[in-house]
Amino acid sequence: YILQIQKGVAMLNKKLNVFVVDDDDLVRQAIVGLLRSEGHEVFEFGSPGVAIVQISHFLLLKKRLDLVISDLTMPETSGKLVLWHAKMISNGEIGTILMSGNTEEEVKDAARAAKADAFLMKPMRLNDIIKTIDEVFPELVVS
Repeated sequence: YILQIQKGVAMLNKKLNVFVVDDDDLVRQAIVGLLRSEGHEVFEFGSPGVAIVQISHFLLLKKRLDLVISDLTMPETSGKLVLWHAKMISNGEIGTILMSGNTEEEVKDAARAAKADAFLMKPMRLNDIIKTIDEVFPELVVS
């Protein structure tokens, strides 16, 4: 049975292909571990610049990329640019979640500018990530 997801990509009972971008190794590894334990295929990046290149590379190779989760504030460039790039290069088909420890208003503004589908405030419980994916992208997650 094929399930049509919100972002316009058909999936056949598959878990998500997810990019996680955060310069904080502990935060990134915790999120990656959680998502992998849920059965998702996860690719992790400590550098937003590398993530941007890999998003393009993934799509050029016709690989499926369902979701990009990125921190906002990183030394090299903003997570806002990572998510904006994902949206633009995929014609809006890739789901995006922005996370940050900045003020809620700053994060909301950045999420809007990046065309993010959702945002998470740090510190957060890991379960908040799964809950956000389930609430914002209910069609993405096939149980």
